[in-house]
Amino acid sequence: MNRTLIRIGVYTPLILVLFCSIIDTGIMAVSEPNYVTDPSTCPDSDAQFPGQKCPAGLMICGVNGSDIPQCYDTSNIPEPVSTVTSTTQYTASLGGGYIIDCFAQPLDSAAPYCDNNGAWLCNRDSTCYNNPINKLTTCTGAGEFTCGACRNGYQTCNGDDSGCEVQTNVTNYPTGDNNNYGASCTAQCDTGYLDCDASGIDAGNGCEVRDNSECTTVQGVSGTYDGCTCVPDKSYFETGTESVYSAPDPLLWGTQVGTGLLLQLKNNQDMTFSVGNIGDVLTTGGLTASGTVATESGIVINMDNEAKDAVLVFGAFLGQQTLKFLNDEHVFEFSDDLRTTGNLSASGVLAIESNADVGGNLTVGGLINGIDISSLVSSQDDYHLKVSSGAGLTIDVAGGSYRLGGNVTNYNGVTGQSLVNDALNYVYFNTGGLVINQTGFPTDQMYIQLSTVLTAGGDISTVTDRRIFNSSDTEHTVTKVFKPEFEGAAYAGDGSNNVGQLRINNSGGNLMNYYMWTSTRSSLNDYDILLRFTLPPDFVRWGSTPLAVSYKSSSSSASDNQMDITLYDSSGNIVTLSGTSTGLSNTGWTTTTHTYDGIPTWTAGEEALIRFRMYAKDNEEMHLGTVKFTYIELQSE
Repeated sequence: MNRTLIRIGVYTPLILVLFCSIIDTGIMAVSEPNYVTDPSTCPDSDAQFPGQKCPAGLMICGVNGSDIPQCYDTSNIPEPVSTVTSTTQYTASLGGGYIIDCFAQPLDSAAPYCDNNGAWLCNRDSTCYNNPINKLTTCTGAGEFTCGACRNGYQTCNGDDSGCEVQTNVTNYPTGDNNNYGASCTAQCDTGYLDCDASGIDAGNGCEVRDNSECTTVQGVSGTYDGCTCVPDKSYFETGTESVYSAPDPLLWGTQVGTGLLLQLKNNQDMTFSVGNIGDVLTTGGLTASGTVATESGIVINMDNEAKDAVLVFGAFLGQQTLKFLNDEHVFEFSDDLRTTGNLSASGVLAIESNADVGGNLTVGGLINGIDISSLVSSQDDYHLKVSSGAGLTIDVAGGSYRLGGNVTNYNGVTGQSLVNDALNYVYFNTGGLVINQTGFPTDQMYIQLSTVLTAGGDISTVTDRRIFNSSDTEHTVTKVFKPEFEGAAYAGDGSNNVGQLRINNSGGNLMNYYMWTSTRSSLNDYDILLRFTLPPDFVRWGSTPLAVSYKSSSSSASDNQMDITLYDSSGNIVTLSGTSTGLSNTGWTTTTHTYDGIPTWTAGEEALIRFRMYAKDNEEMHLGTVKFTYIELQSE
C-alpha cells in the first residue's frame, strides 16, 4: 500500500512539505547515481525504479535500501554557504563545484536525504586537477569552483601561480644529472645516487655516482661504490702486479710457526730488506722514511760496535745539520745550537768554550771562580725603583729617585701593591705617583715606566722590567716666530699687475702686527713678500708641524683677495706643501699649517726662502700675520 509522510518545513514562512515513499514492488535493483548541480532538476521518477513516481511538486531525493526512492521538494534545498576543497571526482559529466546525488545511497540522517546532510558533494574539476595545473578544486557554489592550492605532492617552482608544474620527488631537475625536485624547489639526488665530486647536485654532472654500482679505483682496478668510495674487489698478490683492496684486516698477513724470517726482499745488488721473526726490521741498505718513524722501544745505532762515528742527519743538502757521536773523543757534537725547554743536567764537567747566554734563572750550588754567589748583592742601578713579586697577587717597588717635568721625587719604595688577576698589569709613575692599571702606559701625559706584570690563576706569571737606565735629552724642539715687519724680508712685484699699497698695520684687538696689501684696480693685482731664513747649525729635522701662517682678508671670496704660499728648500727647489697653500682667504684670522711632502733638501747652516704672494682688487684687503717654523736641533754643549 502507499504511505504518505507529512513534515513541517523549517523555512519562513512555514511551508507544508510532503514526503512520500513508494512501496517496494518486489523488483530488486541497484540504483546508479544521478548527479546534478541544481536540486530542482532531480527527476520525479526513473527507469531504475519502475512503477514508482513522486507526487506532483516533489522530486526523488535519496534511495532507501536499493530501490525505494524518497520524495522531497528539492527546490527548497539550500546551497552550502562555506567553501571546501576536493580531489574527488564524483562524476566526469559535470565540472567542478557543489553537486548532489538525487539517488544518494545510503540515506542522509534526516530529510532531505540527498544533500549530504546539507554539505552537498564537492566535485573536483579536471582543469584544476590534471597536468599541468595539479591543484585542488575549491567549491564556491552549485557548479561553481576555483582552483586552489597545489595538490599533495606537487609544488610550483617557476615563479608564477599559473599551476603546480613540479611533482615533488619525481619531476627531473632541469640542470644536472640523476636528480629531481625536492621540497621548496631545491634539487636532490635521485634515490640511490650521490654527488661525490662536489660539483653540485644541480650543476655539471649532478649526482654522478650510483651507490652499489660498478666502479674503477684510482689504481685502475674494478670495484663497487659504497657511498662515494670505490671499494676494490678482493684480489690476490701476484708478481709484478699491484694488489689493491680495502678491508679492516691487514693487507698481507699470515703466521710463521717456524724460526725463519717473516719477510725478506732482495734487489739485484744483493741488498736486502727483512722482517725478523720477532718483528725487527733488518736492512743492508739505507732506511728512508717520508713520514714519522715511531718506536715503542729504543733505537740502536752502530749496533756492531765498530770504531765509527755515529751520525744523525737533519734535513737534506742545503741547511743540513747533524748530531754526531765522535767515537775517538767519546763525545756528542751538535752542528748547530742546542736549546732545551726543561732542565739541563750534567754529572760531570760542563765545559763551555764560548759565551753562555742564559735566558732564565741560573742557580749555582757551588762557587763561581771561587766566589760564593749568595754573598753578592744587586748594584744600586739594578735595585733602583725595581719591581719584584710580593706575596700572592702583590708587588714590591724598590726605593729611588725619579724626575718628571723637572721635578725630582725621592721615592722611599713600597710593598704589597695589589694586582688584578688574569691580566697584564702596567706599573709606572706619573705626576700623581705610582700607578697600576690594565689599560696600558699613557699616551697623553708624562710618565716613567717601571714594569709589566702578567698574572694568571691567582699568581704572578712574569715580571718584565721596563725601566730605562740610559737616556738622551740633547735634542729639543724650537719654534722660530717671524712677526711683521719680518727680519730679513724683501718686497717685490712679479712684473705685471702689481699696482696697490703694501703697509704694516696693527690689530689692537688681537695685539698683533700684520702686512696689508690693497689695490683700487678692478682686477686682481699682487705683490710679493720674500722671507729668507737660515737653518741653525745644529738643525736635525723639522717638527711634526713645521710651518704655520696666520692670515685674514676683507672679503671671503678668493676672487676679491687671496694669498699664495711658496717654499723653497736650501737648494732652491720648490717644496710640495701638504694641504691648501694657494687661494687662501677668510674674513677672520686663520692659521694654515703645512708639512713638507717629497724629499726636499735641508742643510744645516744654509738659507731657505718662503714667498707670500698677496692679491687684492676694488679696495679689498689681504692681511699676512705671524709666520712660525718648528724644527728639532741638538742642544749645544
